[in-house]
Amino acid sequence: MIRVVKDKLRLRKRVRRNRPSNGLPLNRVRLLDLTHVWSGPHAARLLADWGAEVIKIEYCQRMDSTRGWLKRFRLYNLTPHHLQLDRNKRSITLDLKESRAKKVFEELIKVSDVVIENFRAGFMASLGLDYNHLKHINPEIILVSMPGFGSTGPEKSCPAYGASLEAVSGLQSLTSYGKGERPRRLKELDMFVGLQGASAVMTALFYRQRTGKGQWVDLSQLESVLTALIGEHLLEYEMNGNQTLPIGNHHPSFAPYGCYRCRGDDKWVVIAVRTDEEWEKFCASVKHPEWKNDER
Repeated sequence: MIRVVKDKLRLRKRVRRNRPSNGLPLNRVRLLDLTHVWSGPHAARLLADWGAEVIKIEYCQRMDSTRGWLKRFRLYNLTPHHLQLDRNKRSITLDLKESRAKKVFEELIKVSDVVIENFRAGFMASLGLDYNHLKHINPEIILVSMPGFGSTGPEKSCPAYGASLEAVSGLQSLTSYGKGERPRRLKELDMFVGLQGASAVMTALFYRQRTGKGQWVDLSQLESVLTALIGEHLLEYEMNGNQTLPIGNHHPSFAPYGCYRCRGDDKWVVIAVRTDEEWEKFCASVKHPEWKNDER
């Protein structure tokens, strides 16, 4: 079995280097996807959509939970999450705690460009598959790790999902409709972190293209949220001492700006006015030109 896998990998390595481009930017990139649930699989799926050959590796006793089980129809592997997150991927099961499976994985490392994982910090090292070991097998390999709290620090061993990161990062303190109201969940944070993971892979590939060097990217999901989504709020507090309050659908400098109730059942209109010129045009369009001089 392992000999057959080796032979196929050697052949496919030659084919991959010589095959004509299909017009997609990552046509000649092979990526090993060890991720599970949402953020990591989303990152790998984006790269697969851009032409990379993505091989999803799962533990046979614990398949990715997004595969699900539709009890009503007794169907497996047909949940919307699985179909959306794992499209364009190849699939293999390996128990990386078992020596024969680990050898197969190491053969894959030899002919691959990127490994992406979102385990807790230290899990890859516990398997004997940390970056130093992977680099010894393939000096040009890129490892992108996506632990919830990074690979260093007092919280490195804590698990994390999108819901917990929304709360821990402070993001939920900005998502209510006003002071004193309960925070609201975004529920799309995993998709955003997945985009950050795909961007990390692309940046590392660009760096390797210029230098010939692989690298280990330690991508903390929490830091991804802090720097990209609420960075200006942190700076406002750090530099000016001002705590940003939740403003709902309103905007700190544009007005009117929001979602407003209309007459009738479940009728709404969204208005976004940024300049005096847009305000004058808005007043004319609703047939109230006198509003443009209203001091309010």
